[in-house]
Amino acid sequence: MDFTGNPEPYVSDVEDSEDDEFFDDPDLHEFILQKRKEMEQQMQEEQKKIQLGTGIYREIIEKDFLEHTTSFENVIVHFFSPDFVRCKILDSHLEKMARTYLNVRFLKINALNAEFFVLRLKIQTLPQIIMFRDGKIVDRLVGFEELGGSDHFPTSVLEKRIERSGLIKVKTIRSSEMYQDDDDADWE
Repeated sequence: MDFTGNPEPYVSDVEDSEDDEFFDDPDLHEFILQKRKEMEQQMQEEQKKIQLGTGIYREIIEKDFLEHTTSFENVIVHFFSPDFVRCKILDSHLEKMARTYLNVRFLKINALNAEFFVLRLKIQTLPQIIMFRDGKIVDRLVGFEELGGSDHFPTSVLEKRIERSGLIKVKTIRSSEMYQDDDDADWE
C-alpha cells in the first residue's frame, strides 16, 4: 500500500509499450522455454543421483553400512570422528569429489558409533577411507601421510591417490584450468 492506504499497482498492471514488445519477442519466448526445459532436465538428473546415492556426500549409520557398500559398484567410506580437524578437512575434499565422480557413492560414518565395523575392518587411525568395489575392499587410505603429510593439500592429490584404487579416473586438466586451484578459499 502507498501512504494514502491505496494498494500499489502490480508491475503487470503498469502499461509500458517497450515491455510489451520485449515479452512478445518470439526468440525470447523460445529462449525462456529452452532454459526452463534445461532446468527441468537438470532437476530430474539431480533426483536420479540422489536416488542412486551419488552426486552427494552423506553420512550413514552402522546398521545401513552393508546395504550401502554392497548395493553399488564403487563406494568410498570415510570413517571419521566429529572432533578431529583432519576428518573435517577430508570431508571438504570428499564433498567436492562426490559432485564430480558420479560412478562412486561417497559416504562417511562416525567411527565412534560404528564399533562393530571399526573392529571388523581393523580401523585404528582416523581419518581413514576404505574403498569398495562390488562390496569388497580394494584399498584404504589411512591418515594424511600419502597425501603429503600436511593439512593443506589440493583435492587433486586425493583424487590421484584414489585413482590408484581404480574407483575413479581423474580428468585431464586443460591449460586454461592449470593454475586454478581448489584451495582458492584460503584467499577469501
